[in-house]
Amino acid sequence: MTSAREWVRRNTLGRSTALSRWYYGRRAAAEFAGGRDVLAILTPGHVGSTSAARSLEGWMPERVFLNLHSVNRDLSRERGPIPPRMVRECWVGERLEGLLRDRDWDVVNVVRDPVAANVGGLFHVLESWHGGALARFRAAGAGPGELLEFYLREGRHHEYLARWHDGELRDRFGVDVLGGIRDPSRGWWTVGNGRVRVLVLKLERIGECWEEAIRSHFGRSAPPLLRANEAGSKPYADLYAAFDGAILPPDHLDRLLGSRYATTFYSEEERAAIRRKWSRPR
Repeated sequence: MTSAREWVRRNTLGRSTALSRWYYGRRAAAEFAGGRDVLAILTPGHVGSTSAARSLEGWMPERVFLNLHSVNRDLSRERGPIPPRMVRECWVGERLEGLLRDRDWDVVNVVRDPVAANVGGLFHVLESWHGGALARFRAAGAGPGELLEFYLREGRHHEYLARWHDGELRDRFGVDVLGGIRDPSRGWWTVGNGRVRVLVLKLERIGECWEEAIRSHFGRSAPPLLRANEAGSKPYADLYAAFDGAILPPDHLDRLLGSRYATTFYSEEERAAIRRKWSRPR
């Protein structure tokens, strides 16, 4: 049964940006009090970071734990009720310069096959950005062709993920991840700058690299890697499965796999494998 406090939180705070910012801002300020160091997950959405976040939350209780998609959040651009995570992101982003000055930050960043990230990203926002799209596609019995046409029309720009890394990690934290990685064949990397160290994990190899990467970066044994947020459990799982029958055009794959993001994190052999995957039904 929902408590009165929980009911007020869900039905009042989420509908008032000002109240949300006041309430969650007070909570965040209390967490950061005393100069506690920070362990943050910072990734663009839809790259499979939920497993890493759930695995690391509570693992270093002496630190502030953050699970963020952006420190450049502009709440005025959001549609509908504002989730607590976005308010927290806004609070951190507005105070980031000061928060970086007096504490150490370890930032975990997950990267993923850029085609899968783009496809997953579009399906995830079908309702919030394309209201009623789920129902319309189901009512029309949309198949791979219709879903592919929608994806090619509405999907993210091929350099979106590189721009995200520039805007979030390079410009705000002073860590040029894209410029600091030299061997794309690896499954993880550490890139650091002063009091900020970024651990980059490649999603496709996270299972084999998890223990080594965490131990090397943090100097302690890794917690178990939890599996979470699988596409099959999403409300759009049926449409996502239908999209598996789509064959992506060569020129679209050229742009995505030739992007700065793809060439930084994925070797030529890995990019060729990604191309083969999306050049036929899956």
